[in-house]
Amino acid sequence: MDTFSEPLTDSETIGGRNPTSEDESSTGPRPGATGSAATPTDCDAGNVIIPPDLLAALQSREAERKAEVHLAIAEKRWFKASLTQLMNGEGKTPAILLEPASEATGYTGGWLPPSVSEGQGAAIVEELALARQAVVPAGPEATGLILAKLALVVIVPEGNDHKTMMSVYIEDLEDVPADVLDDACRQWRRTQKFWPTIAELLELCESEVHERRRRLRRLAELDSVRCNPAPGCMVTADWHRERMRDAHRALEAPAKPRLTVVR
Repeated sequence: MDTFSEPLTDSETIGGRNPTSEDESSTGPRPGATGSAATPTDCDAGNVIIPPDLLAALQSREAERKAEVHLAIAEKRWFKASLTQLMNGEGKTPAILLEPASEATGYTGGWLPPSVSEGQGAAIVEELALARQAVVPAGPEATGLILAKLALVVIVPEGNDHKTMMSVYIEDLEDVPADVLDDACRQWRRTQKFWPTIAELLELCESEVHERRRRLRRLAELDSVRCNPAPGCMVTADWHRERMRDAHRALEAPAKPRLTVVR
């Protein structure tokens, strides 16, 4: 997240030193001094002295950034973003954190908007339900049927106790969503002749399961925003962390895939 700071003062830009009181001592001006404290030009004790014209430009740029963010807040521009844009982190410049001032943190175009519109909220609820279904584990029965189809068309190792082998495969694969495992087995039987290892099947499933979990997490975050909008669009770090915790709890629901699938 970006950091918003208050405009720097002249003393702050040189590490808290007062150029008119400490730059000269009883022995005369410090080395490199120009004779005028109003036009600092070099470094002292590792603190870069910013010329007044550059300092003014930096302060002006910071003021413009703050004004732009506050305007975005006033207009609620992120309300115009589609759900896809919210999911991908696009089209939003939502908020600024300045409470408390001593821990000021900027939030321009960050991970979560401070609130969502009614239309966005309705879409989030609908898509979240679908995302939860998309990560439901296949279970032992469906997994066994999918593996049985695979065993009909590839060469299975001889000399093994096939019943025991299948029970081990089912135990390690039953937490993968059924359609993901079925697609992985279809891909395997179309490209390979021999029976796969568990690791090879999990590798084929990994990318899709990871993407589904990412989508579920993101939708759960946005749903938490829907239910807990930031007061006055002023996002605090605690508010942001709580939305993340809500998403984590959604991922920890009983229907989640095994962690061995998503590495």
